[in-house]
Amino acid sequence: MRLHGHLHIYTESKKPEFELELPNGATLEELIRTLKIPDAEIWVVSLNGRSASTSAYLSDGDAVSVFPPVGGG
Repeated sequence: MRLHGHLHIYTESKKPEFELELPNGATLEELIRTLKIPDAEIWVVSLNGRSASTSAYLSDGDAVSVFPPVGGG
């Protein structure tokens, strides 16, 4: 699990990279709900290096990255 930008502030450990265990059959949406990251703070979620729908199912060893919206100009 990797949280980019400021998203690590939503985790208990405040670390941007960590491992997380979820029940079998969990989805990306359930992962995000577990982390309690507000929907407005998420721009893209990737699963094993590819953009993924939050309805995607997770498997043991998957690499998940969550990116916040990009601002600036």
